[in-house]
Amino acid sequence: IIDDNDKTIIAKYTNPPYHYGFALGASWKGLKFDLVFNGEFGHKVFVEKDEQATPDPAVGITNVFAFWSDYWTPENTDAAYPRPYKYGLDQQMSTFWMRDGHTLRLNTLTMSYTLPANLARKLTIGELRIFFTAQNLWTIISPFDYKDPSVSKAYDYPMIRNYNMGINIVL
Repeated sequence: IIDDNDKTIIAKYTNPPYHYGFALGASWKGLKFDLVFNGEFGHKVFVEKDEQATPDPAVGITNVFAFWSDYWTPENTDAAYPRPYKYGLDQQMSTFWMRDGHTLRLNTLTMSYTLPANLARKLTIGELRIFFTAQNLWTIISPFDYKDPSVSKAYDYPMIRNYNMGINIVL
């Protein structure tokens, strides 16, 4: 029997109470690297109910993750997942769908090379610097293996990865 006595708090925080970030950098003979990391922890996240879908062309659901095909049915009792969300109790969360919300992301990577001053003088310029920057490069720790943890739904667009290259010349 499922009744109100079965309900309990299963996650103290569903939004991250702690955020952190750090930067690493190094330079050697005109070559320079800078890395910026950020993350959050101390909370739980859940697989969203509408991500627990099977293909249903009648309502427009045709493209779903392949792992959802291994769900419980009377014919597939050894399945990895329970029945998809259409079984009822849509507003109820379960510890089965709960994950540790810790994330760590390499947010920015910058690499540059500055030509030595004596070579720059031979080229009759003050300074020459070549650089490369990438943003949203790598999610190192994620509670989900199938989606970007920064988006609320698996079918939303993930954070855009940006790449920039350039040359700075001082005359």
